[in-house]
Amino acid sequence: MYLGILYMALPGIISAVVVAALIITYLKRERIIGKLMIRFRSHYRVVRGGSGKSRTMLFNEEVLAVIAAIVVVFLVFLSFYPAISKYAIEPYAVIAYLGPNGTITGYPSTVYPGESINVSIYVYNGMGEPIWFVVRVYIANASLIEPPLNATPIVTIQRILLNNETWVQGITISINGTGNYRVFATLWMYDPNNLELKYLDTYTYLTLNVTS
Repeated sequence: MYLGILYMALPGIISAVVVAALIITYLKRERIIGKLMIRFRSHYRVVRGGSGKSRTMLFNEEVLAVIAAIVVVFLVFLSFYPAISKYAIEPYAVIAYLGPNGTITGYPSTVYPGESINVSIYVYNGMGEPIWFVVRVYIANASLIEPPLNATPIVTIQRILLNNETWVQGITISINGTGNYRVFATLWMYDPNNLELKYLDTYTYLTLNVTS
């Protein structure tokens, strides 16, 4: 989440630094150009003649016009930045299990047949718009690598989340047999355009050893 915010703010930060550097360069233009003149024209000789008109590389009005144009472009960029940033970061959603202490640790790894297992499911909406999420929980053999699963979920929960909103829902599950299992929690959403349920290819799982 913080990385996404940084990516969104980075263009504005870079633009502000560039504008600040140009302003500082303009304010110190006489010193900068003077040093450059001394460096590159130190071998020149002074001669008489010429029209007597002063010649300078500063062109105050032109420099001010350039800086004003840059500032205008920067302000226009800021006005359109919210609309641009909406498409700059790829939408994403997060799902995870939380243990009894509200962190991603602390859930059991060894249980007895029929024992109640209390965990919480965490979902975060980073899709850029309100989303109707559905979480389906499955019990599968530990040898199964990843969903989707051709099985009936043991738990189904759902909720509409606003953008940048989180959802924590406690659930209770149990396993009657013995052996090694994985409890998958898969994340789905209803498409806002046609309300068709689709899998987001996002899941989390617990590995449990059920022993008597």
